[in-house]
Amino acid sequence: MNINMNPNSELHQSIVNVPDLVQVPEVWMNQARQFQQAMMRYTCAIREVKTKLEVLNDELSVKNQRNPIEMIKSRVKNL
Repeated sequence: MNINMNPNSELHQSIVNVPDLVQVPEVWMNQARQFQQAMMRYTCAIREVKTKLEVLNDELSVKNQRNPIEMIKSRVKNL
């Protein structure tokens, strides 16, 4: 199985993208594709919330001359 990290996201390449290396039942391939799509949506949702918090943080820093948000971190746990 070839696993590479995309530098722009937390998503991994999976067995779905390299099916010629291993014989995998089609049912499992469909489930793997569905899981990969769900993880993509989850990762994008986290990125969107993080972006909105960063914008709010910048806005509060400029308008109120203070910054109540100390740090913004996000991650998607690997399996």
